[in-house]
Amino acid sequence: MDLKRVNQIGLLFTVFAFLGANATGAHAKPAPLADLHLGVDALLEGQAEIGRLGLQAIQSPDPKTAHALEMQLLQILEERRLDVITPEKVRQQLQEAQGSGDLAQAKGLWADHLVMGQASVAGKQIIVALRLVQVSSGEALNQVTAYGGAAVRESSLAAATVRGAVERMADGLYLEMSKLPGNTRYQRVAVMPLEENGQAASELALGTYFQQELSMALKERGYLIVERSRLNEAVTQMGVAQSLDASNAPTAGKMLGAQLIVLGAVADAGEHFMITGRALDAQRGTVLGATAVKANRDNVVTLGSGAIETRSMGGAMFRSALVPGWGQYYYRKPIRAALWAVSVYGSAVAAAALFGAGYSQQENYLNLTPSADESPSVTQDRLNAAREQANNLYTSSVIVAGTTGLLWLANLADAAVTANQQE
Repeated sequence: MDLKRVNQIGLLFTVFAFLGANATGAHAKPAPLADLHLGVDALLEGQAEIGRLGLQAIQSPDPKTAHALEMQLLQILEERRLDVITPEKVRQQLQEAQGSGDLAQAKGLWADHLVMGQASVAGKQIIVALRLVQVSSGEALNQVTAYGGAAVRESSLAAATVRGAVERMADGLYLEMSKLPGNTRYQRVAVMPLEENGQAASELALGTYFQQELSMALKERGYLIVERSRLNEAVTQMGVAQSLDASNAPTAGKMLGAQLIVLGAVADAGEHFMITGRALDAQRGTVLGATAVKANRDNVVTLGSGAIETRSMGGAMFRSALVPGWGQYYYRKPIRAALWAVSVYGSAVAAAALFGAGYSQQENYLNLTPSADESPSVTQDRLNAAREQANNLYTSSVIVAGTTGLLWLANLADAAVTANQQE
């Protein structure tokens, strides 16, 4: 793509953004859709050619509202299993393209379609106008409006469940960490144990819990994660994890082999737990950004007896020992879990079926009655055949039972490998 073409695309984006921000109601417009989920579905309806989708920064007078809407849109688009580029990456890409005209180095980040949005306030509601643009032609393929929800800034910080809090925290950090130049797939993140402030947060060990859950969530978003053993070694050498800050981030980054470091804290906050996190550029020693979410305290306390626990290799292997595949599911690998469950239980059922068939054939052998006109030699041949078939079935059942045992052991080993990969 030559410089002229790239500048034309950049100009198109700017024009579209300007038109979106200054559109007038010259024509009657349909009522906004009920929420952003419906808005995104309507925007993407019939668009089967989307390969990589870029989300441009939301236009809004309030930066916090724009940030919250971008987080929601990123989550919704990723739930649709789309390859999504964050607003910061889109901005970087456009700057690079307009500056050099050479997309060779950044082609892995380029998008074939772009989502643009503008937020406005209508009473207590926030309305978001979304537009889908094809990059190659600059053509606006579709546009919709949807309600972003009342008080989106506040609602974006609240999560009814711990799982929801983890996902929202991961979305916020993902958005901030996307400011770092380069491809996400080649960036390694060190998520340090979160500081625990307050009796309840300490008793539930939420700092370690959120460290592990955030690590898994960021890995699902494409980042490489520093192993827990390496983190523990670095913490031991440098002191407590909370002593890390932007000033010593480069030293820690070299020790950990990480380009990004995530620090945070979990604090008692009345009826909620407040979870805060900030992302550090470990190479330049700068703070890329921070985010915060709230988790309903009642739900966390209710889960405290068992569900709020750090995952471990031992826990995964113990579960897979009881129920094949459970350890893999414990680490959120449902397909892997299903394959092991089907393999082990299928083999066990086959062994049982062969044993049952052998026992049935043995009964036939023991109860075989010769016919009145049957010669002794024929009877003996029939007895020999029945006995041989029973023995073959028993032997097969033993072999398949042994295979079942080997599969069960392999399932334990795989549970350990799965845990090690995640940690």
